[in-house]
Amino acid sequence: VIYVVAEYNYPWQEPSGTMWALDAETGRPLWHDSRLWGMPHPSTAIDPATERMVTGSNDGRVYCWEFPSLEFAWTFQTGAEIKGTTPTYDGSVFVGSWDGRFYRLDLADGTEQWSFETGEVIMSNPGIDPDLGVVYVGSDDYHVHALATDTGEELWATNVDGYVIGSVTVTAETVLVGSYDRHLYALEKDTGEVRWRLECGGHVTSEAVPHDGRIYVAERAD
Repeated sequence: VIYVVAEYNYPWQEPSGTMWALDAETGRPLWHDSRLWGMPHPSTAIDPATERMVTGSNDGRVYCWEFPSLEFAWTFQTGAEIKGTTPTYDGSVFVGSWDGRFYRLDLADGTEQWSFETGEVIMSNPGIDPDLGVVYVGSDDYHVHALATDTGEELWATNVDGYVIGSVTVTAETVLVGSYDRHLYALEKDTGEVRWRLECGGHVTSEAVPHDGRIYVAERAD
């Protein structure tokens, strides 16, 4: 089964967003829920351990369904749009909002466990190191923040001289992140120190994908 969120042209009309379940072999719709409002952008996250499926939307809400029954479970309201994907880890979902806060929510019932304020829009997709228990998130405050997943305590913050819009990629030793300053950064995972940065021809807004000794990244021209 393929789970996908669709957005529609007119966010002030119903439906403006729908979660679909599609038969992977035929594309036949199996289920849908049109309660999403405001043209949802993020990808869907499924957490088999807690039997939950979650996504965010431009209406500032996180929507959660039981999985695989697809019964609606809960919703959580942030203060502004949610553009980034919401990864799950350790029974929780991590959410960045345009309200300038980064949230950890309990997957069971949507309870807020902690939030961290950057003061600026959070649009990028965060990355999690499950071995260290650290989540890395970028913001329009020009910083990448490393936060303890259990408490939300900031472990370090590194200035990358531009908005962070794309995904944060976590490898064995390095955090890879693109910046609006036209550079791709490699940060030391433990300290945030800049290991190197590569100048590109445009704003680096995609996820950096390492493969076979190389890094693949797309950039956004002016």
